[in-house]
Amino acid sequence: MNMLIDYTSLVFVIASIFSIILATGVNANGRATLLTSLPELAFIGMYIGLVIMLGNMNDPADVPISLAICCLPALYAFIVYLVTVSTNVNTEIEKIQPRTKQRAAGTVIFLMVLIYVTSVNHPAFLDSFTVVAVSILVFLVAVIQKMSGGFSSIKTRDLLPTIGMIVGVIGSIVALANIYDPKSIGPAMAVAYLGVIYTSVIRVLWLILQPTNETEEPYERVVHFAYGRFLLPIITVTVLLVAFQLQQ
Repeated sequence: MNMLIDYTSLVFVIASIFSIILATGVNANGRATLLTSLPELAFIGMYIGLVIMLGNMNDPADVPISLAICCLPALYAFIVYLVTVSTNVNTEIEKIQPRTKQRAAGTVIFLMVLIYVTSVNHPAFLDSFTVVAVSILVFLVAVIQKMSGGFSSIKTRDLLPTIGMIVGVIGSIVALANIYDPKSIGPAMAVAYLGVIYTSVIRVLWLILQPTNETEEPYERVVHFAYGRFLLPIITVTVLLVAFQLQQ
């Protein structure tokens, strides 16, 4: 049972959920926003753990334990998701729309939580290439929408997971191309993970500042590969195991 408890992961998930509820309020819209945000929180927590793992991995024997810990934020977030979906919501609990100050406070709390969980190695979570790549792809999405009839902020927001996966796959390809040079694998996979982290963080912040309407069906509005982000950790394990085998 001890392997299922990680206090840093618990703090991240609980504090992030609190920031979303504070910003959106206890109502149907807040519930819809929370349900849309929980998968993003799962991936943010998991990928932050993977980046930290890549920076501290010297022994192949540590890989399984590190990966297990990385999965705990996703476990906690999806448990909350299950409970939230299974609970009947009373739309009359709170009808007062949250004030701007509440959303600002929620944003600050969420950012402070991110700073806390990445405090082990802040520089590892800053990469100019990933920032540029994500920015260019978001800009291209906006331009394509504008040229095809009109810009939709909701559609752009919901395409962020797909943008993260594009950057993630690029990083995975670079890692595979340098499989004979283990020192290059870590930075390449870090780029892959940071692409997912950045886009998921942007999406959560977007949801905090612009909560989801209760009538929206988030995963029916636009098709994206949100849950394909589970593939990157599998690719990581495969690449690392092959690299370690080639070293021997």
